[in-house]
Amino acid sequence: MTIKSQLKLLLVALGVSGCAQLQSISITEIPLQRDRVVQAETDNFAFLGLHFSNSFVDELRDQLREQCPNGRVTGILTKYQTYWYFLLERREVTARGFCVEESGPPADLSAPTAQQSRPRGRT
Repeated sequence: MTIKSQLKLLLVALGVSGCAQLQSISITEIPLQRDRVVQAETDNFAFLGLHFSNSFVDELRDQLREQCPNGRVTGILTKYQTYWYFLLERREVTARGFCVEESGPPADLSAPTAQQSRPRGRT
């Protein structure tokens, strides 16, 4: 095998090799009502691992909200993982939670509560 062939083989091997690493996991309070699962995933790539922004993660929040428009998402499990492919790094963030429907009409925050409207003074 010639030196040129060996070099090509080495470059191909490096190009298809890689590794994965789980960086962190977090979870919020798990609800009693767990029948409606919502999940989202986003990622980005960088040459030599030089990332200039983390804003790609903001997509997760919007994706989860779209799947639960009339409730709140809770019990969220997030995972942050990195993958290296020779000179490229891929960061991946996944989020999985539960959509809990809100019961009753939304609260009117502009209306005074009973305690706020009670006159103060001597009794």
